[in-house]
Amino acid sequence: MQAQCLRIPLLSGKTERFVEWIDEMNQRKDEMLESMRHEGLVAEAMFLSRGAAGDAVILYMQARDLAHAQQVFAASKLPVDLDTRQIIQECWDVTRAERLDVLLELVGPVSADDGRTLPPPGEPELTE
Repeated sequence: MQAQCLRIPLLSGKTERFVEWIDEMNQRKDEMLESMRHEGLVAEAMFLSRGAAGDAVILYMQARDLAHAQQVFAASKLPVDLDTRQIIQECWDVTRAERLDVLLELVGPVSADDGRTLPPPGEPELTE
C-alpha cells in the first residue's frame, strides 16, 4: 500500500468557493466512492489549513499504486472527476504544492455489523 500527503495552497480569494464545493461533494459520496474504486484508492481525506500566509488544502491518499490512481483520475470521464479537475484548476495553486512526509500510518481492524473483525483494505478475510 502506498500513501501520500500533500499541502496545496489555495489561490487567493478561493477558499470559500472550495469549501462550498466540498459541501456539494458531501452530497455526492456514492459518485466519489465509485471514482475511488476506479482509481484503486482505499482512503482519501482533505483538511483545510488556514494561516496568515494563505489557506491550503492538506490532501491524504492511500492506494495500492498511487501513480496508477493519478493516471486513471486524469483520464476519467466520470462527472465527479470532471468536476474535481475543474475545481482544482479554479482554486488550487498546484505550482506551489508540496509533498509532506507521512511519518506514521496505522490501519486498524474494523468491526463488521455482525461483530466480526475485518482485515485492513486489500487483505483477505480470515475464516475459521
